[in-house]
Amino acid sequence: MSWSAPAIGNSDWRDTPRRQKLLSCGSAPWRSVPVAKKMYDRLFSPVRIGGVEIKNRVAMTPMGVNLAAAGGGVNDDIIAFYEARARGGIGLIISEICRVMDGAGAGEPCQLAARNGGDLQGSSGSSTRCNNYGTRMFVQLHHPGRQGSVFCGGEQPVSASAVESPVNGEAPRALTIPENRKDRTGLRDRARIAQMAGADGRRAARRARLPDQQLPVAVSQQA
Repeated sequence: MSWSAPAIGNSDWRDTPRRQKLLSCGSAPWRSVPVAKKMYDRLFSPVRIGGVEIKNRVAMTPMGVNLAAAGGGVNDDIIAFYEARARGGIGLIISEICRVMDGAGAGEPCQLAARNGGDLQGSSGSSTRCNNYGTRMFVQLHHPGRQGSVFCGGEQPVSASAVESPVNGEAPRALTIPENRKDRTGLRDRARIAQMAGADGRRAARRARLPDQQLPVAVSQQA
């Protein structure tokens, strides 16, 4: 449907109050492009998060896509998925949950992994492909705690206390204090693995994260 200016006698309609209203709200057709550009200039300007400079302020939030390797790890499918987003011009990609250990630490059947040095090569390929387009990638480290599942990890889930998960109905095994300390050290070490693999940043997943389950009274019964 074409748009044309209304005829208002011999006067130029652009001098009318309606014209001023259109201009003020940015809806006049001849002003739409420059107005939009001005509105989004900041969105497409660089920004820094800590020591990392990101080329624009468009970020892809984390989402599980079930494209990674079965049993945890990077494959061609997940690399292609993130590379396509980077090619589109996005500034920052926050990855799906990345397991830090197998067994009770598995959150999904097919997910990224940063368990040991064996995961370095695949993970670095994903980060490098994104960096080729100027896109930064943050890896989301994750341990499901009581929201893990025997079906997924092959082991009974673990948590601060043996409080049944409202998500899957499974009761986790309560971690001992030495196990708790070991798992926290493990998360720190896996963050280093992610860094060695070329991740521009690391993020601790907030959804069902094991360390968070040590705080709420409804989940933790530790004295």
